[in-house]
Amino acid sequence: MYRLDQNRLAANRRRIIQEIGALSENLTPMNILKLELWEECKGTCPYSGVSIPLDILFTEKTQIIYIHPWSESLNDSNYNKTICLYETSLKVGENTPFEYFNTHLPQELDTEVRRASELFSNTKEYPFNTKKFRKFVKRYYHRNHVENQMNDSNFLSR
Repeated sequence: MYRLDQNRLAANRRRIIQEIGALSENLTPMNILKLELWEECKGTCPYSGVSIPLDILFTEKTQIIYIHPWSESLNDSNYNKTICLYETSLKVGENTPFEYFNTHLPQELDTEVRRASELFSNTKEYPFNTKKFRKFVKRYYHRNHVENQMNDSNFLSR
Protein backbone atom coordinates (compact mmCIF):
# COMPACT_ATOMS: atom_id res chain seq x y z
CA MET A 1 0.00 0.00 0.00
CA TYR A 2 2.78 2.44 0.97
CA ARG A 3 4.70 1.69 -2.23
CA LEU A 4 1.59 2.22 -4.37
CA ASP A 5 1.01 5.58 -2.70
CA GLN A 6 4.63 6.58 -3.28
CA ASN A 7 4.29 5.67 -6.97
CA ARG A 8 1.07 7.71 -7.20
CA LEU A 9 2.74 10.71 -5.57
CA ALA A 10 5.76 10.48 -7.90
CA ALA A 11 3.54 10.24 -11.00
CA ASN A 12 1.45 13.17 -9.76
CA ARG A 13 4.60 15.24 -9.13
CA ARG A 14 5.88 14.54 -12.67
CA ARG A 15 2.50 15.58 -14.11
CA ILE A 16 2.50 18.82 -12.09
CA ILE A 17 6.05 19.65 -13.21
CA GLN A 18 4.98 19.18 -16.84
CA GLU A 19 1.93 21.42 -16.33
CA ILE A 20 4.05 24.18 -14.79
CA GLY A 21 6.43 23.95 -17.74
CA ALA A 22 3.49 24.13 -20.17
CA LEU A 23 2.30 27.28 -18.37
CA SER A 24 5.80 28.81 -18.76
CA GLU A 25 6.02 29.39 -15.01
CA ASN A 26 9.19 29.09 -12.95
CA LEU A 27 9.73 25.56 -11.74
CA THR A 28 10.19 26.20 -8.02
CA PRO A 29 9.21 24.08 -5.01
CA MET A 30 6.70 26.83 -4.06
CA ASN A 31 5.03 26.76 -7.48
CA ILE A 32 4.88 22.96 -7.47
CA LEU A 33 3.22 23.02 -4.04
CA LYS A 34 0.82 25.81 -5.03
CA LEU A 35 -0.39 23.89 -8.08
CA GLU A 36 -0.74 20.69 -6.08
CA LEU A 37 -2.75 22.39 -3.32
CA TRP A 38 -4.81 24.28 -5.92
CA GLU A 39 -5.76 21.00 -7.60
CA GLU A 40 -6.54 19.39 -4.23
CA CYS A 41 -9.19 22.00 -3.44
CA LYS A 42 -10.46 22.12 -7.02
CA GLY A 43 -9.17 25.63 -7.73
CA THR A 44 -11.17 27.25 -4.95
CA CYS A 45 -10.14 29.03 -1.76
CA PRO A 46 -11.56 26.77 0.98
CA TYR A 47 -12.03 29.69 3.37
CA SER A 48 -13.90 32.11 1.10
CA GLY A 49 -15.31 29.79 -1.56
CA VAL A 50 -13.93 32.11 -4.25
CA SER A 51 -12.48 30.50 -7.36
CA ILE A 52 -8.74 31.04 -7.77
CA PRO A 53 -7.92 31.65 -11.45
CA LEU A 54 -4.82 29.90 -12.73
CA ASP A 55 -3.38 33.24 -13.90
CA ILE A 56 -3.03 34.49 -10.28
CA LEU A 57 -2.04 31.17 -8.70
CA PHE A 58 1.70 31.75 -9.03
CA THR A 59 1.56 35.37 -7.84
CA GLU A 60 1.54 36.98 -4.42
CA LYS A 61 -2.27 37.10 -4.64
CA THR A 62 -2.37 33.50 -3.37
CA GLN A 63 -0.78 32.12 -0.23
CA ILE A 64 -0.09 28.72 1.22
CA ILE A 65 -1.40 28.62 4.76
CA TYR A 66 -1.40 26.03 7.52
CA ILE A 67 -4.73 24.48 8.45
CA HIS A 68 -3.52 24.04 12.01
CA PRO A 69 -0.93 26.76 12.66
CA TRP A 70 2.64 25.56 12.47
CA SER A 71 3.46 27.35 15.73
CA GLU A 72 1.03 25.04 17.54
CA SER A 73 1.26 21.82 15.56
CA LEU A 74 4.84 21.83 14.17
CA ASN A 75 3.25 19.93 11.28
CA ASP A 76 4.80 20.97 7.97
CA SER A 77 3.21 18.21 5.89
CA ASN A 78 1.06 18.92 2.85
CA TYR A 79 -1.91 17.48 4.77
CA ASN A 80 -1.66 20.54 7.00
CA LYS A 81 -1.49 23.08 4.16
CA THR A 82 -3.95 24.60 1.73
CA ILE A 83 -4.03 27.40 -0.83
CA CYS A 84 -5.81 30.61 0.00
CA LEU A 85 -6.36 34.08 -1.42
CA TYR A 86 -3.96 36.61 0.12
CA GLU A 87 -6.71 38.87 1.52
CA THR A 88 -8.37 35.91 3.18
CA SER A 89 -5.09 34.61 4.60
CA LEU A 90 -4.61 37.95 6.38
CA LYS A 91 -8.00 37.50 8.07
CA VAL A 92 -7.36 33.87 9.01
CA GLY A 93 -3.95 34.60 10.53
CA GLU A 94 -2.84 31.98 13.06
CA ASN A 95 -6.31 30.49 13.52
CA THR A 96 -7.58 27.05 12.66
CA PRO A 97 -10.53 27.08 10.24
CA PHE A 98 -12.92 26.40 13.13
CA GLU A 99 -11.46 29.25 15.21
CA TYR A 100 -11.62 31.60 12.22
CA PHE A 101 -15.23 30.82 11.31
CA ASN A 102 -16.43 30.54 14.90
CA THR A 103 -14.94 33.97 15.71
CA HIS A 104 -15.53 35.94 12.50
CA LEU A 105 -18.36 34.21 10.64
CA PRO A 106 -20.22 31.88 13.03
CA GLN A 107 -23.32 31.95 10.81
CA GLU A 108 -21.21 30.49 7.96
CA LEU A 109 -19.77 27.53 9.87
CA ASP A 110 -22.24 24.96 8.50
CA THR A 111 -21.83 26.33 4.97
CA GLU A 112 -18.08 26.06 5.35
CA VAL A 113 -18.25 22.42 6.41
CA ARG A 114 -20.38 21.60 3.34
CA ARG A 115 -18.03 23.53 1.05
CA ALA A 116 -14.96 21.83 2.52
CA SER A 117 -16.53 18.39 2.05
CA GLU A 118 -16.97 19.17 -1.66
CA LEU A 119 -13.55 20.75 -2.14
CA PHE A 120 -11.63 18.10 -0.23
CA SER A 121 -13.41 15.07 -1.68
CA ASN A 122 -11.31 12.18 -2.93
CA THR A 123 -10.21 12.16 -6.56
CA LYS A 124 -8.00 9.89 -8.61
CA GLU A 125 -4.99 12.17 -8.12
CA TYR A 126 -5.79 12.86 -4.45
CA PRO A 127 -7.42 9.72 -3.01
CA PHE A 128 -6.82 10.74 0.62
CA ASN A 129 -8.41 14.18 0.50
CA THR A 130 -11.01 13.19 3.10
CA LYS A 131 -8.14 13.12 5.60
CA LYS A 132 -7.52 16.80 4.82
CA PHE A 133 -11.27 17.49 5.07
CA ARG A 134 -11.36 16.01 8.60
CA LYS A 135 -8.36 18.14 9.60
CA PHE A 136 -9.98 21.24 8.08
CA VAL A 137 -13.28 20.90 9.95
CA LYS A 138 -11.85 19.70 13.27
CA ARG A 139 -13.32 21.77 16.07
CA TYR A 140 -10.18 21.87 18.20
CA TYR A 141 -6.54 21.09 17.89
CA HIS A 142 -5.72 18.04 20.03
CA ARG A 143 -2.79 19.61 21.91
CA ASN A 144 -4.91 22.62 22.93
CA HIS A 145 -7.78 20.35 23.99
CA VAL A 146 -5.47 18.26 26.21
CA GLU A 147 -3.94 21.39 27.75
CA ASN A 148 -7.41 22.80 28.44
CA GLN A 149 -8.47 19.54 30.10
CA MET A 150 -5.33 19.59 32.27
CA ASN A 151 -5.96 23.20 33.24
CA ASP A 152 -9.58 22.39 34.08
CA SER A 153 -8.58 19.40 36.22
CA ASN A 154 -5.92 21.46 38.04
CA PHE A 155 -8.51 24.14 38.66
CA LEU A 156 -10.98 21.59 40.02
CA SER A 157 -8.42 20.00 42.36
CA ARG A 158 -7.69 23.29 44.15
